[in-house]
Amino acid sequence: MSKVNVIIVGVGEWEQYTLPCIKSIRKQEPDVDITLVDAGSKEPYPSGDDYKLIRMEESKSYAQAINTGIKDSIISDKYYWYLIANNDTLFHKPFVNRIEQYDPGEIYGFHIFNIKQRLYISSFAFIVPWQAIDDVGYFDEQFIPMGYEDADFCWRAQEAGYELSAMRRDEFGVEHLYDPDKEPFYPGPYELLMRKYGLQ
Repeated sequence: MSKVNVIIVGVGEWEQYTLPCIKSIRKQEPDVDITLVDAGSKEPYPSGDDYKLIRMEESKSYAQAINTGIKDSIISDKYYWYLIANNDTLFHKPFVNRIEQYDPGEIYGFHIFNIKQRLYISSFAFIVPWQAIDDVGYFDEQFIPMGYEDADFCWRAQEAGYELSAMRRDEFGVEHLYDPDKEPFYPGPYELLMRKYGLQ
């Protein structure tokens, strides 16, 4: 049994992004568990036999949707790793065996950004050991509606002794349909991040 759970978060865009994301995972990893979090789509995502669907009537933040998927997965107590992905992500190579060989003292991703000389990994595809959730806690749901919840999580993880590891997207076989090299800017969440860490 795979020790990896894929958690996909999406709002709408079923045909454009979410369904292709699921199909790309199934093509590479037919047996991996998928938890799909529908974070308040106007047209709810359909149920499926090859993924577990969690519907949220509404989601105040991306972090809340991620946490919803993680909390549901933790109940089963069978996963060592969580691969958290936006719904506009495609996978072109098998990944489970690779992830199961990773160092549980590290958090993995595909692009490192720098804020005030502090590094963090973009959460468009974010690989987290379960122990980090236990040690660090969940994603901070105050980052509304999204943005810098990944920076906050990475910084807390680093303070707890975890390392960050960035991998090449082409080597891993992951594709983000939004430009992953463009660092997003969300004024409200950014101000919250600065206040939280005394960086203003």
